[in-house]
Order: sequence, then C-alpha cells, then structure tokens
Amino acid sequence: MKTGPTMRYPVVAGVCLLLNNVVLIAADAAGFASVPAVLMSFVVVMLTGYALHSVFTFQETVSIQRLGRYAVGMAVNIPMAIIVLGLLHDFLALPMVIASPVASVILMIINFALSRWAINGTGILQSPNRKDC
Repeated sequence: MKTGPTMRYPVVAGVCLLLNNVVLIAADAAGFASVPAVLMSFVVVMLTGYALHSVFTFQETVSIQRLGRYAVGMAVNIPMAIIVLGLLHDFLALPMVIASPVASVILMIINFALSRWAINGTGILQSPNRKDC
C-alpha cells in the first residue's frame, strides 16, 4: 500500500517531538540554560527533521537550498507557538489543558505546509507532480 506525505508526515513529526524532548531534558541535566538548550534542540531537530522529511515524507533529494528553506520555516515555530497559545489561552481564555493540544495540532498543520513548501516547492493545497501524494 502506497502512502502519501500526509500519512508519512506524522511519523517524522513524532520522531522530532520525541527528539526535541530528549535534547531539552539532556541539556537541562547537563546544566545548560533554557535558551542554549532550545537552540541546541532546534539545530538537532531541524537537521533530523529535514533529512527524514526529504527522504521519507516527501521522497525528494536533499539540497542546501531546500535545507535553507526548511530551516527558515522551522525557525518561525517559536514565535508562532507564542502567538497561537496567546490567542487560545490568553485572549480566548481556554484552559492550558485545551489550548496546548489545540496549538500543537495547529502548529503541526502549519509545519506540514512549511515542510512541503521547503522540500518540494508546493503549498499544502497544491499537489506536486507525483501520483503518490
């Protein structure tokens, strides 16, 4: 059974989520402050996510140009998370137990669109010239 990127994306996203937590916890245990820990995690997760999304999710070759686009797309996560959580939790007064999972889903959808754009140059609503997408 062939699966398109929409079905493969959550697998890589789950790996990246787990890796992010491992790096942050390890950095904290090693005595790093939050900002350096987040920057270390960003580099490790961004490089891993790019490689896995290129090869597995979107089945494209890797390139410096695509890596650059992917890095820019993923770098917007921190301010996006602050904005989305601010809207859901602070402005709409949703409890964090609801706002956080909703924000995660919203950011996952945005990240799918950014990853797809970065790696194969199409938007989330555009289908690339491939039959398995």
